[in-house]
Amino acid sequence: MARSLGAVRKVPIVRNITTVRLTFAQRFMAAETNQPDASFRRHGLWALAGRLINIALVAGSAFVFARVMPSKADFGTFSYLQAVVTFLGIVAGVGSGTVAIRWVTEARHGRTSIAQPLKRIARTLSVAALVVGLITGIGLSIWQNATSPEETYAWWVFATVGFAVAMRGTHQFFAGAARAESRLKTANLLDGANGGPISNGLLLLGILTTACIVTVSWQRAVISLALANLVAAAVGIWLVRDLFRESAAKPTSPDEEDTPSPSMLAVGVPVAAASLLVFLVEQLDLLFAGWTLAEDALAEYSAAKRISFILRMPFAMVNMAVTGIITKRFIAGEHASLQSLLSGTATVSIIASLLCALPLFIAPQTMLWLGFGNGYQQAATTMCILLVGQLVIVLGGSCQQLLILTKHEGVALKVNSGAAALLIVLLVSFGGNAKFSSSEMIALCFTLTTLFRACVMWWFARRLTEINTAPSKLGAR
Repeated sequence: MARSLGAVRKVPIVRNITTVRLTFAQRFMAAETNQPDASFRRHGLWALAGRLINIALVAGSAFVFARVMPSKADFGTFSYLQAVVTFLGIVAGVGSGTVAIRWVTEARHGRTSIAQPLKRIARTLSVAALVVGLITGIGLSIWQNATSPEETYAWWVFATVGFAVAMRGTHQFFAGAARAESRLKTANLLDGANGGPISNGLLLLGILTTACIVTVSWQRAVISLALANLVAAAVGIWLVRDLFRESAAKPTSPDEEDTPSPSMLAVGVPVAAASLLVFLVEQLDLLFAGWTLAEDALAEYSAAKRISFILRMPFAMVNMAVTGIITKRFIAGEHASLQSLLSGTATVSIIASLLCALPLFIAPQTMLWLGFGNGYQQAATTMCILLVGQLVIVLGGSCQQLLILTKHEGVALKVNSGAAALLIVLLVSFGGNAKFSSSEMIALCFTLTTLFRACVMWWFARRLTEINTAPSKLGAR
């Protein structure tokens, strides 16, 4: 038996996987001897905890909503509006989270006050969130009257969606400020790709409470969505309140006032545009499905899309862990350490995602039935196509985070612009064609665009920073 195990370890693929497991675990736990590794361990553990909580909340919410809402049409409409709130919340946030990470980190590194960056970000964010929220409410009302004049909804429905957008936009600022100060517990509670644990937990609680009293229509679910984002924003203000007190107690020095610096919009708009384009590339298929598919087909596509996101959870967890580290190590010139970190985390992410994908590929109909109940099994093929797209995203690693946090956000913006344009062309050419239009074709357009974007983004990150973010020989250097 011992000789057999030794022989197995000599197989190259097994040896490489074993090496990855040992070397990465050793780096991750080396708190006593290496400060950067201790920093990553801290970030990783809190990101893991926050992400696992959010996974349970996001996945559990989707499963609960599909079962408590009276029809697939209600579930599909609410899923669509959730995507709209997330999409426009990025616009309302004007890149404030990434700007906060960069500016606060640079201020700490230069031993200057954080007063100026915090105040500038807060002023711009408050105006942007208000404007985008108002435009959202008015725009949705006009759109509904123009496209479905036979259906009338009270004005407060659209106003509530606009309010939810404005509140969602503030979350990224509070999370970014907390992450820049290594307050990982706070940051991981406040924000995430689909909202943070606080807002998602409150949304689930609100809808379950509503279900105990009345039928949960999509209009009532929207109220819960707005309230959840409002409370999460209030909690964010309370959790980072001492940062603003510090900025008041430690005023900006005269030398710092005289130093010219870019406006928040000059930095934040490209970042927000890049994030917006990422969302378009990753969620435009769902928005397009809402425009072209019947209500029941939209609900099925939403279910397939939500369950496919499970594969990206390990990668999202890693991204949350490394976001606060990339800028610090890059500024300090620790490129070799950063290379080792990003390549190692990409390897761990893809292995975890493949393990999650296995049961979904083997029994897709069963997984859909377990998650959403009867009536969603027809989306099995669509889900499998979407799973491939999610795996491609994970393979690219944290290349976009690296570009944005090392002052190459313009490159990320161009790549995402090209990917968004490609996705639009594919959707209009095939997804919108009556001959080809189907959930499967929309999913295929998404996967092809994802392949293009991941390859180009990785290439630019490697060329501009000389850092590889993708798994390399299963993490071997």
